[in-house]
Amino acid sequence: MADNKTLNNRMNIRYLEEEYNTQKMIFLIENPEKTERNFIESKIEQFNQLELEQRRKCDLTDDEVYNEIKKSNRYITGIENNYDKKSMEDYLEREFINHRQKYIFKEKIEEGIRSKFYNAKLKSLPNTETTKEEIEQEEKTPYKIALLKELGFFDLDKVKNISKEKQYIIIQKLIGGTLRTVKGNILVLNPESKEDRMKYTANNHIENIKDYLDKLK
Repeated sequence: MADNKTLNNRMNIRYLEEEYNTQKMIFLIENPEKTERNFIESKIEQFNQLELEQRRKCDLTDDEVYNEIKKSNRYITGIENNYDKKSMEDYLEREFINHRQKYIFKEKIEEGIRSKFYNAKLKSLPNTETTKEEIEQEEKTPYKIALLKELGFFDLDKVKNISKEKQYIIIQKLIGGTLRTVKGNILVLNPESKEDRMKYTANNHIENIKDYLDKLK
């Protein structure tokens, strides 16, 4: 007899399959020029953005959480209407507890399950959907990232002041390729990184990039 965990997993998968099929149908109807791969990639991108926001919320200090609550419309309305101090303090404490519970436990687990489900769907698609342009783009990603490094892109203050995850997303939008390929090739630029250097090879292009830039002087 299946245990509760197995039953819950089956229920989650059944629910996700239903959600997947419904949302895919709507996506393809609204975007007739798109494919199932486009749908899955759009969902994964959405989950990536949610994860970034999730991490930001989880990493907030107590003071930062309180400051975010104080910027909410409900809190501002209370101040403008001169609600008594005790009511406002109680509201702050309730919202603080709600924030910590929401952004550390349940939401993280639920979105993690969805992300794994859609990534598995993407991997299960036939390789025939991968175009020649996509393959060429992936192959050029290590060289482009090495070029960005030698041009000083990663030393820019605006780049250094954002999280690694946001850097990966920005660079992906800039040069193309998958988010994982961009991340892997950036990580191997660090000599201490344990990333797979057989798979991600940006570090192997550094000397060639330097020679190329020297010739432009």
